Amino acid sequence: IISKVNSLKSNYFELMDDYDVSKASRVLYDFAIDELSNWYIRRNRKRLRNKENEKDKLAGYQTLYEVIIELLKMVAPVSPFVTEKLYLTLTGENNSIHLTEFTDFDKSKIDKKLEAEMKLAQDVVYLVRSMRVKNNLKVRQPLNQILVPVLNKEDKNMLLNVKDVILEEVNVKELNIIEGDSDIIVKKTKPNFKSIGPKFGKDVKKIQQIINNFTTEQISEIEKNGKLNTAGYEISSDDIEIYTEDIEGWIVESFNGITVALDTKLDEKLIEEGFVREFINRIQNYRRNNEFDVSDKIEIYFKSANNINEIIQRNEEYIMNETLSEKIQNANGQDYAFSETEINGEVCKIYLQKIH
Repeated sequence: IISKVNSLKSNYFELMDDYDVSKASRVLYDFAIDELSNWYIRRNRKRLRNKENEKDKLAGYQTLYEVIIELLKMVAPVSPFVTEKLYLTLTGENNSIHLTEFTDFDKSKIDKKLEAEMKLAQDVVYLVRSMRVKNNLKVRQPLNQILVPVLNKEDKNMLLNVKDVILEEVNVKELNIIEGDSDIIVKKTKPNFKSIGPKFGKDVKKIQQIINNFTTEQISEIEKNGKLNTAGYEISSDDIEIYTEDIEGWIVESFNGITVALDTKLDEKLIEEGFVREFINRIQNYRRNNEFDVSDKIEIYFKSANNINEIIQRNEEYIMNETLSEKIQNANGQDYAFSETEINGEVCKIYLQKIH
C-alpha cells in the first residue's frame, strides 16, 4: 500500500499539473475504495485487532495513518471541508490541512513488480468471486481448487508469489497452475465483427472462418504477441473473442486476460467446513447486532439438531479461536434469550454472553 500510494501521488500530481481535476479525483476515488478500503483494510482486519503481536498491530495502524493523511491532502482541493475535519481529528493539530505542504512522491518506495503481482491477485480474486455469485456458490463454502493457465514463466512466478493471498480471499484449498494444454480449460475463438468488419471489408467471411478454426497453438500465439499472421492476413487480439466451455463439475471464465477454472464439486468434509464458517458468521452478526466490542471475550450457547451439535463439537477449537470465545455449550433445556437463525436449511438458536 505504501508503494501504491506513492504511485498514486505521481499520477495525481501529473493530472493536476494538466488541470485534469475530474480524472485526478477519479484516481483518488478508485484508490480509496478499491485499494485502501476493499483490499488493504479488509485484508488486515485480524492484524489490526491482534493483541498477541502489539508491534505488528501498531505497524498496521501507522501505515494506515500515513496513507490516510496523504490521501486527505490530495482530496483537500476538491473537498475542502470534510478533509479539514478529518485531518484535524486524526492529527490533533490546530493548523489547517490547507496550510500543509504536499510531499512529493518517493520513487524509491515504488515497487512496480509488487504492484503488478497484487493486481494479478485482485483480478483472480474478483473473477472467482464473480463466478461464485453467478453460480450461487456461497463465499463461505470452501472449494477444492482453482486452475489458472499461464503463458510464460514470469506469469507463473507472479502467481506463485501471491498464491496464499488468492486462496485466502476466495476460500479455496489449492491453486494449480497449468502450463500448456488442459482437458478442463479448452480455449476457442470467435470473430469480433466490430473490429474485423471495417478492417477486412469484403474478406470478412473468410476471416470469420479462419478465426472460428484457430488451433490451440494459434490462440496461445495471439495471446502472447497480440497478433498472428495466417493465410496472408494479420489478425490482432482486437479482432477475436476468446471463450471457454464448461465441463461437468467445473466453471471456466476469463477476465482481463486471465482465465480461471473453478472446481465446484463438494464432498462431506467441504460441506462441514462451510457449515462451520456459516456458524461463525452468525456469531459475529450477533456480536454486531448487540453492540459487543470486537475484543469482548464471550461464551456461546446454542440449541440445534443433533447433526449440527456434532459438527460444532468436532470444530470447537477453531470456532472458539475465530470468535474470541472461552466456551461453547449446547444449551438444550436452558432458557436464554436466544436469537434464531438458519444455516444451510437447518434451524439453530444462538445466545452469547460477555465475560466480564
